[in-house]
Amino acid sequence: LPVSSAPPSIQVPAEDLCVESGQSATFTIIITGRPTPEIQWYKDGEELLANENVEVVQNGARCSLTVLYPESEDGGIYTCWAYNDSGHTSCQAQLTVEEGPLESQEREVEIGKRRKLLSVYDVHEEIGRGTYGVVKRVTHRRTGEGFAAKFLPLRSSTRTRAFQERDLLSRLAHPRVSCLLDFFSTRRTLVLVTEAYPSPWRF
Repeated sequence: LPVSSAPPSIQVPAEDLCVESGQSATFTIIITGRPTPEIQWYKDGEELLANENVEVVQNGARCSLTVLYPESEDGGIYTCWAYNDSGHTSCQAQLTVEEGPLESQEREVEIGKRRKLLSVYDVHEEIGRGTYGVVKRVTHRRTGEGFAAKFLPLRSSTRTRAFQERDLLSRLAHPRVSCLLDFFSTRRTLVLVTEAYPSPWRF
């Protein structure tokens, strides 16, 4: 006779993961049970819901959670709870996020310049757009001077290029190249503020 119900049972548990900052991390678990178990994920005891940085998938018995762009604060203990009318079970695994050279740079930025762009500059219309970001006109809130600000998204695929561009601009002192005057870094975006050079922006 077929089994009408069975409590959740973990066939393949999640494994501990160690990744570099910005490298996606996926926990995968195989869980059986009848009826199909409901799944909830927790990090350090707090429930995790899908968002722009966390992807949760349940396909039959295979359950996975992916941290798309992990940073050091995403490290910790991840727990998967599975439950149905017949019972429940859980398993946990640890995520370790190692700081790469880029995150070390970002941490220096955050410690040395814990400011927000909008507290220093007013942001106005878009004046340029390219493959890697957009350029907007900004004015310094205290002096009223106008500059150009390049907004570069820090996706894993563009992260290295964004910081390379910042470092390159910070070293340049060429009369025909816009020099880096200021920069701001958040988890998702690098903003480079340069002299508002009148020629078209090149990406």
